[in-house]
Amino acid sequence: MVSIDEKKFAGKAYSIVYQYLSQYSSSPVVSANTSSDMVKTFLLHCGIKNPSWAELRHFVKFLNIQLKSCEQSIFCDESLVGDVLRGLKSFVVKFMIQMSRDFSTPSLHGEVALNGNILYPMSDVLQNYQIEGRRQWEQSNHPYLFFNEDRYTITFVGFVVSSNGDLMDPATNNIIKEGIMTPQLYKGLKSNNVHLDENCHTGTNHKNLMIQKLTRVMGLAASVDPDPSYVLTVDNLIKILAIQMRFR
Repeated sequence: MVSIDEKKFAGKAYSIVYQYLSQYSSSPVVSANTSSDMVKTFLLHCGIKNPSWAELRHFVKFLNIQLKSCEQSIFCDESLVGDVLRGLKSFVVKFMIQMSRDFSTPSLHGEVALNGNILYPMSDVLQNYQIEGRRQWEQSNHPYLFFNEDRYTITFVGFVVSSNGDLMDPATNNIIKEGIMTPQLYKGLKSNNVHLDENCHTGTNHKNLMIQKLTRVMGLAASVDPDPSYVLTVDNLIKILAIQMRFR
């Protein structure tokens, strides 16, 4: 039987992550009467059925870093933004939880050896995941949001949201998820020059647009294309930013 380090789970990072999961997640939450109950909640949300302690700890620490940025952001403080951006914090936290699953735990893709051969069939890999909804999510052109290097402003990547607040697939124009934000929040963001209809997949200026987003998140002063011959895709951009988030 594996024992639980009670002191570690009494730490601030674990308690903060649990509190946010309790308040903002649509998934079940176990009442944290003991550290064991807290672990059960983390297991329900990390995206893997049987994670190692290292994977579970990494999920919690990764999410905790994102939540710290959220708490520091004036745009997520409803006492300051009032009705204009009401609901933004809830919207951000839900995407932080999803991003932590995606960036701190393995993908649904099968494990591949260096020679390109599949080590484990997809059917075996999927057995280790809680994949209801996640398969559709990973196979869609879904968006992410990132806190910039200043830790309080936000960059949206790949967001195409209708005026009704529905998340759209920019490639197919199909609805990925209905009602991810209220129409009121959509209008508030738009009035603050947050464009939720930017399609980074097409257009003559899409590479410059992606470089601008990349430099904002990384805190770089200039948004100059270092290699005009490099084809920067949305997928590549997200992978670069995922590495940046792990460094944080």
